[in-house]
Amino acid sequence: MVNSPPIISIIPILSTPFDPIDLNLYAEDPEGNILSFTFSNGLTEYSSNVLDCSITESTFFCVAKGTGPDAVDIVASDGEKTNEMIFSIEAIRQETISLQENTFPVANAGKDTVVLIGQDVVLDASQSYDVDGNLPSLNDAFIWKERGMIIGKGRILKTKFTTSGTHIVTLEVTDLAGSTSKDSVTMRVREKSNCVNTNAVYYPQDTQCTKKWPSKEGELIAINSESYSCDLFEVCDGGLDHIIEEAIDCCDGTPFLDSKRSGSCAFANRNSGGNVNACQALYVIKGFGDGAVYMQDYFYSEMCCYGIRELCPAGFPLYTPRPLPLTDTNPTSLQCRTSADNRILGEWVSDTRIDLNNIALQDTHTGATVNVLSTGTCVDYNAATVTLLRKLGFKSTDVFLVEATNHAYSLVKLPLDRKYTLIDTTGNSEPISIGGLPPQNYPYCENMLNCYNDMGRAICPELKDIKGCSGVKESILKQSSRIGFKTKKIGEDVFGRLLEEARR
Repeated sequence: MVNSPPIISIIPILSTPFDPIDLNLYAEDPEGNILSFTFSNGLTEYSSNVLDCSITESTFFCVAKGTGPDAVDIVASDGEKTNEMIFSIEAIRQETISLQENTFPVANAGKDTVVLIGQDVVLDASQSYDVDGNLPSLNDAFIWKERGMIIGKGRILKTKFTTSGTHIVTLEVTDLAGSTSKDSVTMRVREKSNCVNTNAVYYPQDTQCTKKWPSKEGELIAINSESYSCDLFEVCDGGLDHIIEEAIDCCDGTPFLDSKRSGSCAFANRNSGGNVNACQALYVIKGFGDGAVYMQDYFYSEMCCYGIRELCPAGFPLYTPRPLPLTDTNPTSLQCRTSADNRILGEWVSDTRIDLNNIALQDTHTGATVNVLSTGTCVDYNAATVTLLRKLGFKSTDVFLVEATNHAYSLVKLPLDRKYTLIDTTGNSEPISIGGLPPQNYPYCENMLNCYNDMGRAICPELKDIKGCSGVKESILKQSSRIGFKTKKIGEDVFGRLLEEARR
């Protein structure tokens, strides 16, 4: 198929005298590729004698600094083909704003943060504002400095620190009248103190884990199969760091060419309320949920292998490692060593020799879940979600895997929220319902048993502290219940609820 150039449609709304404008750039691509926008100079900023303009993602901003005509040339590209549109602007410079009439802008450099050497760090000025509405979107309006030296420009700036110690970064915000406001943020940069035996760059500061799987560190926990908490929630796996870097890229405006990533990124930016940390978390959650970026399908072969007919698709015999999952990896050497006469739970023993593993309802460490299988059942999906949120820096008290009656899901306290939100990424389901309330296909509030993360088992938050769970009466839960149903006799009520999970 011939790759056709993108079709650009730009609808500028201009006024006279010329006011600062924000325009949306609309473009269609015949092949459905994700487009990026620049000026004809290949940059996202353009300056002439009469105009200063910039492009952030698909938003075009322009302000007049002089009077007269100018031609602005905008290019849309799908990475191979380009197209462009030139349109004319008759700029009329605004009258100079009197300093007596102008209110100074308010700079907000964000919260003081502890980071590690080599990590991507996002400096966020999005809470800065100007009551007169004279704060432009141009990168030059937001200047970041350390020790008087400019380290970057823009409302959102991604940077790194290469030396440990205390770094004081100052933000200077300038409005259209030239009035400037300053604010500082303290970045405490530390040497690596956790996950010391790995190449992981991103990990939680409060973890007890020091190495990647098989670490046999942390608390020995039993959900489906037994595993150590640092293995199931593998926060020290450097092979997962790329997901953190993609979340950071998403929320600092770096464009994605992949449609799945760009869709999850758009969701995260749209629903984060301008908070960068919330944006990063929502990107991860959406990426494991219905964004289907990092995991796909439901791992039905785990159920077939363990002999659960109600969750084994028709046409596939029990106690076999089929059907193969519909994922990007799709390993063909999956093995089932469980039989009707020997209904043993599975065990994951090798990431490279897939044939050595028994997949019968076993809980896989996150590195293999994401990078080897790219699929899983409810524990796998939500353990992976919790692991990546912990690697983003969420505290051990802010994110949990919830073991419930016949199911598993997640609890997350998002930035700026006072309550926890129920998250369920199983099988690429929609992870968050409208308003942050629990989904309606399972009694999430009533059936919580235990909560876990890399620190081991924890007391689950009270229902009054979970969105949508206030006033819910808990049912009587048997503490011996396990999602894996290790006993040979499984009641019809169990099958019914398992089917609910499979249909999600």
